[in-house]
Amino acid sequence: MAWAIRLDERQIVIDDLPISDVDRIAQRHGVTWYELTTSRPANHPAAFYDLIRFVAERLDVPPPDHDGSVRSMKSLLELIVRVDDDLPDGWEDGRPLEDGPTTD
Repeated sequence: MAWAIRLDERQIVIDDLPISDVDRIAQRHGVTWYELTTSRPANHPAAFYDLIRFVAERLDVPPPDHDGSVRSMKSLLELIVRVDDDLPDGWEDGRPLEDGPTTD
């Protein structure tokens, strides 16, 4: 499973963002890019808000408002959703099964 940010009826999977940008955002908040992209958004709300703003810029849409309140942050976190990844369901000897199904 992966996280995606949905804005303006569009969605960007966080794992598809440039790692340099995700790492820069993560470092500003004292976490690693890996920790940020694999943890629940509520564990790092300020970092995820910066990710939302970054995605809004990439999509050329205005970033959602945030007044600093818990209520506002909860509504922002609803923009972050779990999505299926496209990894194989089965592995053998460290390799994906040839004709095995994926989570796609």
